[in-house]
Amino acid sequence: MNAEIKQNPTPSLLKSRLQLLALAAVFIGPFAAAALMFHSGGWRPPGTTNNGELLNPPVQLPAGPLASTTGVLQDALRGQWRILYLERGECGDTCRDTLIQIRQVRLATGRDIDRVARLFFGNDIPDEDWFAASQAGLVAAQIGYNTELAETLAAFDTGLYLIDPAGQLMMRYAIGTESKEIYDDLHKLLKQTR
Repeated sequence: MNAEIKQNPTPSLLKSRLQLLALAAVFIGPFAAAALMFHSGGWRPPGTTNNGELLNPPVQLPAGPLASTTGVLQDALRGQWRILYLERGECGDTCRDTLIQIRQVRLATGRDIDRVARLFFGNDIPDEDWFAASQAGLVAAQIGYNTELAETLAAFDTGLYLIDPAGQLMMRYAIGTESKEIYDDLHKLLKQTR
């Protein structure tokens, strides 16, 4: 008689098994579907909130001295967050506006201002009088005098870049990006690295 029950389940036993399977599917199914979608690469959650283009992997910049307009600086690319303005052409009006913009972004960091520095790296240094009057604290370096850094940055176009305290180029912004977008990213990074 036991053999008959195993081979021919009663409707109530069948119903109980189906309910158990349905309950398991309700709880396990979403996790299985999410894992499958995530690991197959078919869907990635929009988990990034950064405004700039994240460089993946980040580019390690060379350690060592940097020849700038104010002299040779030791380890100028380490220890602080840096906003790098890389300019491949002449430093005209757009260049000057961008230098003013990154100054304003740095000033907006408030109490974290000492954790952020600015660096201009280009073929042409702006007019020295204008530069001295409006860009105090900006480190300016010419591409021709810093060959190791120039080689590392050879693949990168004109733009704004964030450099982390370890000296890694990690985020890029196009010229003309709103100051608030750069500030928002920098503020998040400063908050995470306190």
